[in-house]
Amino acid sequence: MVSYFFGDKQGAHKFCPTCGSSVLVDFKGVDELALNARLIRDIYAKELELNEIDGKQAKPEYKEPKITVESEPQLSASGLTPYNANCHCGQLTYTVYIQSLTDHIVSSCNCSICTRNGYLCVYPERQDIIFHTGYDRLSTYSFGTMTATHKFCPTCGSSVLADFNGKLSLGGVDQLAMNVRMFQDVDLKELKLYHFDGRSNLKPEYVVGK
Repeated sequence: MVSYFFGDKQGAHKFCPTCGSSVLVDFKGVDELALNARLIRDIYAKELELNEIDGKQAKPEYKEPKITVESEPQLSASGLTPYNANCHCGQLTYTVYIQSLTDHIVSSCNCSICTRNGYLCVYPERQDIIFHTGYDRLSTYSFGTMTATHKFCPTCGSSVLADFNGKLSLGGVDQLAMNVRMFQDVDLKELKLYHFDGRSNLKPEYVVGK
């Protein structure tokens, strides 16, 4: 596993270098490990009783990288809202243009990869995503039908997107699945979620290691 440290560097955040799944946090001087329940088989994240922790109040304060868009790119439509985004370590920075999340529906899927890697996705057109730094350094992972390429940061393990390589085309539009968890200044509790049963509806059935 890859270890990632930040802030006071008291916790080693460990993730799989092949698929990007975050596995655990090993804190210095603590006998217990913080295990990611999303990776436990036959556990349904939606059914868990959660202990909400306001991690934003933790010290030292996490500072997101400042992103400046010098000029608006040629977009697929007018009236789109820009959302700056980054992986946790900040090596990857980008801007996504979509309808305002006040009205936009975000997909919460329970398939094997979305559950394990914490995807909450919107599906902008490829031309509406502007990568500023770090895109060429992203690690890639594919499985099953090998249709989608899942991309994550090799340094911090942040799961960023799924690229369907032109094979997901709604109305002839080339779209990417972008993880809203990477967006800056977005309150996840205020998102309008659509729960998709990918565990039952996506084929072939997930088999570990294939």
